[in-house]
Amino acid sequence: MLDTNEVKLTGNLGRDPEVLKRTDTGCFVRLSVGTNKKYKNAQKEIVKDTQWHTVYLNNWLGDKAASHLKTGSRVVISGELQTKQWEDEKTGETRYSVGIYAKTFEVVAKLSKENDVSTPDKTDVEGNADLNILLEQVRGLLSKKRK
Repeated sequence: MLDTNEVKLTGNLGRDPEVLKRTDTGCFVRLSVGTNKKYKNAQKEIVKDTQWHTVYLNNWLGDKAASHLKTGSRVVISGELQTKQWEDEKTGETRYSVGIYAKTFEVVAKLSKENDVSTPDKTDVEGNADLNILLEQVRGLLSKKRK
């Protein structure tokens, strides 16, 4: 059986993309993506749990993220987990961090409470004709469903 290392996140950016390095082939970008889960605790109260994930994008993918995403953008990211190890300069202790190295990302339109599709901010879809076509198709299907 083959080993797999695949991660898929759907969430929102907690802050604007951070360009860490620019190169001839693009840029290296770090994202902070929040995912939410709701559950009932022992007191039957609804609790919202947000987990924050560090995502890295490289080259042309980093360029696209840096130019099209911003705080609050809803994205689907596919990639792999990587663990990095380093020595803490102050304590000398070995430290670890886990990040997601993205292979793809998509900007996602959200369904509003009225089951309508809201268009992401223009910077999210600028130059993305496929997303605009998809949004129009979904709007058409939802309007037919309501009739």
